[in-house]
Amino acid sequence: MKISHRDFIFGPYRKCPNSQCLAEDAFGVAILMGSAQIYTRECIKCGYYENFALPSIKKKILYLDQFIISNLVKLLDKAHPSYTKIKADPKIRFCILILDVWVLSTLIIASFYY
Repeated sequence: MKISHRDFIFGPYRKCPNSQCLAEDAFGVAILMGSAQIYTRECIKCGYYENFALPSIKKKILYLDQFIISNLVKLLDKAHPSYTKIKADPKIRFCILILDVWVLSTLIIASFYY
């Protein structure tokens, strides 16, 4: 079994912006850098990558209301009738991205201090 860095590129996938590739559904999220407030998207076909800035989070407490919690739980079940609709919602996808960065940052800080 061979593992490459492309095994760690996740969706949501977009069309690759590289003019030599332009592969559909191949430009995914490769790296989330919580401390640097950026994330990297990379094409799983050609390896082209770009960095994108994340908005800064200034809050110490992250409040998730019932709407977000119930929709995140529905995303765990691909058979749920609302799965496709919720997965396509840009607000939910943005929330998942922010949560990923927040959790990653928290784990990095916790491992540094403990």
